[in-house]
Amino acid sequence: DTGSHLPFSIQISGYNFERLMEFSNNLKRSLLDHKRIKEAEVQTDMRFWWGAKNKFFVLQLDREKLKNYNIPPEYILYILGSVLRENHRTNRIKYDEKELFVEIKASDVEEIELKDILNRYYQMPGTNTPFRIKDIVNIALTLQKGGITREDQEYKAMVQWDYLGSAKSGDRYHKTRYNKLEVPVGFKKSLEEQRFRLTEEEESQLYWAFIVSIGLIYLILGMLYENFLQPILIMLSLPLAAIGVFIAFVVMDYSWDSTAWIGAILLSGIVVNNAILLIDNINQRLKQTQQIVTAIAIGTKERIRPIFMTTMTTVLGMLPLVIFRDSASRSDIWSSLALCTVGGLTTSALLILFVLPIFYYLFYKLQRYLMTPNKKII
Repeated sequence: DTGSHLPFSIQISGYNFERLMEFSNNLKRSLLDHKRIKEAEVQTDMRFWWGAKNKFFVLQLDREKLKNYNIPPEYILYILGSVLRENHRTNRIKYDEKELFVEIKASDVEEIELKDILNRYYQMPGTNTPFRIKDIVNIALTLQKGGITREDQEYKAMVQWDYLGSAKSGDRYHKTRYNKLEVPVGFKKSLEEQRFRLTEEEESQLYWAFIVSIGLIYLILGMLYENFLQPILIMLSLPLAAIGVFIAFVVMDYSWDSTAWIGAILLSGIVVNNAILLIDNINQRLKQTQQIVTAIAIGTKERIRPIFMTTMTTVLGMLPLVIFRDSASRSDIWSSLALCTVGGLTTSALLILFVLPIFYYLFYKLQRYLMTPNKKII
């Protein structure tokens, strides 16, 4: 197991652990009846539900063999409990005004292995027939996520599953399943433990972070160009990038999630770079030629190759994150972020070469008109 998790989940909580597990397992079985759900599991450890599974040896008693040896199951449990009982203690002591942890354990505790326990001969009091554990049990190796979570006297279980389809379809099925799920009296359902799924407050924080990032970009550009028109011109690259983001998410059928917001914030800082390259070069050519049309034509032509090269290196670098993903699984948190960046940079690089020169000319005429209303613009 690599530690990846199943992307969709519903958390169930209640005071009766047996009924909780029964209900959760019934929900799991009903989920697996869906043709697009091939994997589902019930998790009871909320602390490390996202982590990798641990390996466990399962010892299943063979009752027929127990009868042959005339051994009650309780005696086998007593033997295993005696052997596997914790053989060390950890205490705190104070020494030289420092608190130290002292661990005391038997010298041979690390030498105890499963094969030694299974091959060792035991003899039940009152009998003359020795036996080995491995002769009366069936052994299997399994992967489990152990642990039971209990908060406020309530046990918690999480039913997780994957959905073989688009992310939007998986989201719709998840919401429908949750809304239609009826839990027994005394039990509750929630989506609190959804990884990468934000609360309304967190979504609002990301939204305002996006707005603040745009404002900071405008302030920096304003200080760089020492006027307010050219920063606005450069900021036009953002809606041009938004066109590509919209098209990319519609075509790829992605959901707009938390990582997409992060990608939008990242994109807002990247996409203005191409516009800065273009506008700065046009400004330099305008100082040399003093002719607006010539400066725009030469400045744009000279920046076509650098803009496409910088865009292609970023897009091609992130493209594998979009291509190689697991169906609707959001365990790959980078897919939405990468798609946002790829779609926005692609359309921005294409459109700014046509849109920004036009607006540059219009802004230039507006600026000259405001400064010298009676002067004719060449």
